[in-house]
Amino acid sequence: MVHCRGALLFLLAVTCLYASPAFAGVHGKNPYLVELIHRAQALHLAHRPGWLALGLYNRGMFGGYASESDDPKFFAARNGAHHPGAELKATLASFFSKAKSNARMQNPQCRFIARYHWLDSKLHFNPHDLPPRRCARFHAWYRALAPRSIDVVFPAANVNNPSSMFGHLFLRVNSRRRNARNALLSYSVSYAADINKGDPGILFAYKGLFGGYPGSFTMSPYYAKVREYGSFHNRDIWVYPLHITRPEMKQLLREVWELGPVQFPYYFFSRNCASQDLNLLTGANPSLHLFRPFHGWIIPSDAVRVLWRKGLLGPARYRPSLRTRLKARLAHLSSAEQRMVKPVAAGARPPAFRALSGQSQARVLDAAYAYVHYQYLRGDDLGPDGRKRAARAQRALLLARSQRPSPPPQPALRTPAPPQEGHESERLLIGVGVRGHRGYQDLAWRPAYHDLLDPGRGYTPGAQIDFLDLRLRHYADRHGVQLERLRLVDIVSLATRNRFFHPWSWSIETGLTRRQVTPNSDPVLFNVVGGGGVTYGRLSRFVVYGFVDGAAEAGRGLQPGYAIGVGPEIGLLARPARRWRIRAFVRAIQFPEGDSHLETEAALEQSLSFGRDHALRFDLYRKREFSSSWDQYEISWSIFFF
Repeated sequence: MVHCRGALLFLLAVTCLYASPAFAGVHGKNPYLVELIHRAQALHLAHRPGWLALGLYNRGMFGGYASESDDPKFFAARNGAHHPGAELKATLASFFSKAKSNARMQNPQCRFIARYHWLDSKLHFNPHDLPPRRCARFHAWYRALAPRSIDVVFPAANVNNPSSMFGHLFLRVNSRRRNARNALLSYSVSYAADINKGDPGILFAYKGLFGGYPGSFTMSPYYAKVREYGSFHNRDIWVYPLHITRPEMKQLLREVWELGPVQFPYYFFSRNCASQDLNLLTGANPSLHLFRPFHGWIIPSDAVRVLWRKGLLGPARYRPSLRTRLKARLAHLSSAEQRMVKPVAAGARPPAFRALSGQSQARVLDAAYAYVHYQYLRGDDLGPDGRKRAARAQRALLLARSQRPSPPPQPALRTPAPPQEGHESERLLIGVGVRGHRGYQDLAWRPAYHDLLDPGRGYTPGAQIDFLDLRLRHYADRHGVQLERLRLVDIVSLATRNRFFHPWSWSIETGLTRRQVTPNSDPVLFNVVGGGGVTYGRLSRFVVYGFVDGAAEAGRGLQPGYAIGVGPEIGLLARPARRWRIRAFVRAIQFPEGDSHLETEAALEQSLSFGRDHALRFDLYRKREFSSSWDQYEISWSIFFF
C-alpha cells in the first residue's frame, strides 16, 4: 500500500508538471527533464544556499525572495527574479536546448555554466539523456586566464574622493604564466557603478543611495587598476591571498562568466563591490555563510574582516600609492633640499642647489624626478603640451642625476596597519553629562563607520565618515526620552597642504538636530552644514584647519520656517599620545536669511582608546543658539562592534 501511495504521488507530480504552462512544448515531451525536476524538488535544491547564491537571491523582510538583478538576461524564467523554484525548473529545461553557441549567443549550458555545474554536482546528469554541450568560448577564456590562484584586493579610501569613502574591493586572478615579479599582467575582476562623471555631488549621492546607477562586472589588466587607484586616485592598495580550493576557484570564475553581460542596480550601502564579491565566494562555497554577520549594509573593510576571521585570507601585501611614495621621499629631505625640488623640477639650477654636496644634489634630483613623474601620470598643472614638457624634464633630470654620486639608501617606507586591524564599524555610545544646570543621560548608535576621534589604526587619517548617527537623551528633570540628533551623513575630509600638494579640505553634515529656539522651546530641525577650506600640519601628530561653512535649517520652530547662514570655523586635531586624540574648534554662523539669528560653538573633545574597540570620551562645549547660551560637559564610553 505504501508503494502504491508513493507511485500515485509521483504520477500526480508528473501530471502537474506536464500540465503546467511553464513546461509546455519540449518540457512535456522529455521524461528525463521531469525526473530531474522531481529529484530537485525532493532535494529542495531551489532553497539551498548554493542555488540562492548563484541567482543572487535575498530573502525579503516579509517572506519570499528577490534577486539583486532585474536583468532578463540573467534568468531562464520570466518570473525568475522572484521565484528561485521557477528559475531552477526553467534552467533545467533550458539545458535540453539544441541551440548552438556562436559569436552572438550561447547554448544555455554555456550561458549558465555555473548553474549547470552546480546542478550537475547535485543531480548527476546522465550524459546520454542530457548531452553536455561544448562551451568553446568559455574554455578559450579560461585557458587565456590560466588561473593559478586568486587574491582579494582592497584599495583604501581617498579622503578627497566621495565615491571612495569606504574603500573598494575586487579580485585578482593570478595566472600560471605569471609570478610575483610580473603580477601586474594578471587580470582583475571588479564590480562597480557606471557613474555619470558630470553628475553634481548631491545627484551622485542620491543615485548612489537609491540605485540610480547601473552596476556591472568588468575584467581588466591588473596594471590598469593599479594605475587607476594608485596613481590617479592616490589610494594605497592592500592585496590578500585568498585561500580557496581549485574546484572553488573554477566555480567562482564560472560565476564571473555568467555575470559578465548582466547589469544590476547599484546601491552604495547594500549592493556594492563588497556584496558582489561575497556573492561570488558564496556561490563557490555555500557553506561559508559569509553574509550572516551583516545587517543589510556591507562595507568593504567589514567584508575584509569577515574573510580574515574565517581564515580565507593570507597576510596582506601593501602597495603604497604614487603620492604616498612621493611624500615619503620628500619627507626625508632637509628643509634646504625641499626648497630646491620645485625649481630643479622646472629646469632651474639655482646657486643654492649648486652649493649642495653631490649626494644632497642627488637626493634633490631624485625627488624632483619623482615629483615631475607624479604630475606626468596624473596630468596635474601641466597646461597645453604639458605632458611633452614633463617627458623632456624627466629625461633631463635623469641625465643630471647620472652625473652625481648615489646617496645612502632611504629608510624603508613605513607600512601602516592593514584594514582588518581597525575598530569595528558599528558604535554604541553611553554617556552622562550636564547642560547648563540640567543633568542628562545619552544613548547613541551609529552603524557606520569612523570619526576623527575614534581609534585610528587601520583607517585613513583625517577622514570622518558617519552615517545614521542616532542619539537619544533623557534629562533628569523630564519624563521620557527624546531625540537629540539623527545625523544622516557627517563627512569631514582633512587633507594637508604643503609646498608640493594643495588639496582642499571639506565637510558636509545633514540630518535632524534639536535646537534651543527659545528658552522654552527646543524643536527638532532639519539642517545642512557644509564648507571647505585648508589644513596644515601632519595628520599623524597635529593639524590646524580653517573652513568657511554654509548652513541651512528648516522646521516649525523657525519664522518663517527656515534659516540660511554662513560663517567661519577654525580647529585643530592632535594626537599627543598613541591612544589619546584631541579635537578643538570654534565656529560661528550668522543666519541673515529667514529666521535671523547667530549660532556659536566652542568645543574641546578628547578620546582615550582602550584596545581596538573601546574608547572613553570627554567633551566640553560652550554653545549659543538663538537667544540662549550654556556650557555643556559630557563623559561617554564608546563600544565598537559588528
